[in-house]
Amino acid sequence: MLPLTCSSSECGQIDPVISQFQSGKPLEASTQLDGLIDAFTGDAHTEALAAAYFYKGRFSRLQSAYDESLIAFERSLELFSTLENPAPKASVYSELARLHRARCEFSDALEYAYLALNTYQILEDASGQAEQKVIVSGILISQGRFEPALALLQHVLKEEPVSQEPAVVGRALYYVGTAYMQLEQYQMARQYLKDAVETLKQLPNSFFLGEAYISKGKLMLRQANYAEAKGWFANALSVFAGMNASAEMHLTHSLIGLAAVREGNVSDGMKAISQAMDFALQRDIVPLQLELHLVHAQAMRMTDAHEEALMHIRQGQELAQKYGQIGMQAEFLREKADLLFQMKNYRWAYQAQEKSQKLSTSLVDELRIQPLLQQSAQLQVERQAESIDTLKRDKAIELARAEQRNLRNMLILGSLVSLLMFLFLLYSRYNHRRQNLLLKREVKARTAELEQKNKQLKDAYKTLEDASLRDPLTGLYNRYYLKSRLPGELKRAQFAYTATHAEADEGQSDLLCFLIDIDYFKAINDEHGHLSGDRFLVQFTRIISDVFRDTDLQIRWGGEEFLIICRQSCRTKMAALIERFRQAVKSHIFELEDGARISATCSIGFCAFPLDIQQPFKMQWEQAFSIMDDCLYAAKLSGRDCWVGLLEATISDKPISAPANPLAGRYKLSSVNIATSLNNTASITWPYE
Repeated sequence: MLPLTCSSSECGQIDPVISQFQSGKPLEASTQLDGLIDAFTGDAHTEALAAAYFYKGRFSRLQSAYDESLIAFERSLELFSTLENPAPKASVYSELARLHRARCEFSDALEYAYLALNTYQILEDASGQAEQKVIVSGILISQGRFEPALALLQHVLKEEPVSQEPAVVGRALYYVGTAYMQLEQYQMARQYLKDAVETLKQLPNSFFLGEAYISKGKLMLRQANYAEAKGWFANALSVFAGMNASAEMHLTHSLIGLAAVREGNVSDGMKAISQAMDFALQRDIVPLQLELHLVHAQAMRMTDAHEEALMHIRQGQELAQKYGQIGMQAEFLREKADLLFQMKNYRWAYQAQEKSQKLSTSLVDELRIQPLLQQSAQLQVERQAESIDTLKRDKAIELARAEQRNLRNMLILGSLVSLLMFLFLLYSRYNHRRQNLLLKREVKARTAELEQKNKQLKDAYKTLEDASLRDPLTGLYNRYYLKSRLPGELKRAQFAYTATHAEADEGQSDLLCFLIDIDYFKAINDEHGHLSGDRFLVQFTRIISDVFRDTDLQIRWGGEEFLIICRQSCRTKMAALIERFRQAVKSHIFELEDGARISATCSIGFCAFPLDIQQPFKMQWEQAFSIMDDCLYAAKLSGRDCWVGLLEATISDKPISAPANPLAGRYKLSSVNIATSLNNTASITWPYE
């Protein structure tokens, strides 16, 4: 936080009170400050009284007394407005922005942050401008607007000349880390929060250091590292206790309680969480209520109190929606999906997860805050031009005075002045050269550091984009990726069989499409648990990667179903390829989470595309997928652990009078070439027989 500008001699009496607050005696400091306010009351001490009210507002905000803090800041702003110096008003605007953010009043918070930013731009205070941009980023993150917040933080870390200040850098790194944690980019979050902690440790009793400790602890909780999480929470308690920051202390106690519940100490953990919720409701602290509804829901889910967990999720969603906290809405939807999945209500769990993904995707699609940056750049250019003109005038005046002094003193001390000037010039050149070398080294080091941070941000954007196209459990691509890639592959395969293309003669122009379903997968989940089911799916994915090529499209279609599309392949090799995969699955020993070792089988339906090479455009993908799905169903009905597929057929416009099999009659196919791992095609049981 930037120091308050106060020129009054009485303001010196406030400095010991500030030191006392920072040394861990907030109650004694508040009492002494009230005494100073009484002493300063009167017209003769307007600036000192305004400063005292300012620090009373700050102390109250840090101790979660928001109503008292607002009254003090408004009184301070009223007194400072009677003075000519605008700098103190900028400090009050900045504190009001923090206060309204803590009360979830984001519109007011942004308004005061912009007022402070404009004032610092007028004053040409680079440190103040950087501070306000970090505050704006924090407000945007609270609203769930991650993309503009990250863009603004990147601008501060890379471009601002004051980015060497620990307070600005530490808070910017903290906000970047929290944004990545909410976006579930845990590796990036860990790195930025680590850098934030190291930077904020340089400051005396930093409030943001305590918040960084909490975020580190939350990250450890998400990664099931409970011992390390409690260590970070203990550090946070130490910081907040020194400030009597009651809201943050209750939040930290509730998170320690959540860790206790996860370790099996349900009674003590739930007691801490309930006490924190009572405090949040009594003081009407909305951000704390949101956090505690989420903590309550997680604790109830772990103790199988499903109805109470759903109640807290519903209340948290309504509160987050009321105050425009989109990020928290996504958090509650993710928690709801996990809870419904635990309750085996898979349909509603999938819908909640889909809503959460859509909401999370919307968080990074907003426009960046370009108007703010352009306005800042414009004002900086204008102020720099004025500074250059002023500097030229000052230099001209100083030069004239120097000439007069030289003329007056030249007759008396000519030789001495000449010697001193010579020595001064030598020293100036030496000192200038030394400072240039130091500055170049510092600039080079800072440039390398900022380039590294910029690269990490770019990598994070790429990781976020890639995460939206992959299944988080198996790492395979999802349906969204298939929609973007499949149309081009279908067209390529179809055009290969037209008269103007010769690729089909080479036998490498087909799309080999396989739909794979794990046999009796639900029994694995029911008998061994969902964690074992997840571990089974990961091992099953490795078999897919071993058998099929890296260039093939490997898709997790849903649940225990997988879709494999082999590009630029030959349909004559389909049977051998899928038999090799079936044998690989059957011979593999799967190691589950509970220590069990089991074998498993799978059923496969497949279809070559285009199915009719004489009429490559006759059949579309949807019909080919339907054939493949029927083949998979037939494999299931025929005893499982087998494959059924269609290599080639002729598509007719008219119904087939005497179809060779039910599949040919259903899809108007003649000259059907069916392949199966069963003894013969007569052994196939079709779903519509």
